[in-house]
Amino acid sequence: IKSRRELVLVEIESEKARPLERGGERLRRLEAAKAVVRDRESRERQLVTERDSIAREASQQRLAVDNRRFAIEQDSRSSEAELKQDQLDYATQSKLLASQEKLFSDGMISSIEIQRQRDKVKDLESRISALEDRRKILDSERSEITELRSSTRGTYATQLGSRDTELQPLKSELEAARKAVQGATSEIGRAS
Repeated sequence: IKSRRELVLVEIESEKARPLERGGERLRRLEAAKAVVRDRESRERQLVTERDSIAREASQQRLAVDNRRFAIEQDSRSSEAELKQDQLDYATQSKLLASQEKLFSDGMISSIEIQRQRDKVKDLESRISALEDRRKILDSERSEITELRSSTRGTYATQLGSRDTELQPLKSELEAARKAVQGATSEIGRAS
């Protein structure tokens, strides 16, 4: 990048030092200077467009990650509430099963009632197991989101920095090329 800028500046200086030439050569130099300006302006527009696109994409990515994180947190809170309730129900139903087992052994309740209670306890055990598995999955997703958020933030910052770094010397080159056009135009004006 520096060498390109230096080349443009050297070219401009050498053009200034040249003696006045006939009209055709002056026009050629004016057209060449205008071509350099168009090229630099085109590259500047391209870099600005890329930078703006990266900024928009970064915003959208950040929003998507935040939405996913929010959904995970909501799901996590809901699952935790269900798990606590099921654990309480399990404790209650287990105690009730123990007392019904005693009543069954004494012949005071039917086997159908004791089997219903056992089914309730087994159902609660499987729900608790499923909710605990869900908790592990959500913890894993939460970690992934944290890593994703960090890596995308760094990636977009690097890309934006790259475009800004490339824009700075390009602006100087563009300024020098515009001065060359002005110089060539005024030279043609003086010769006329």
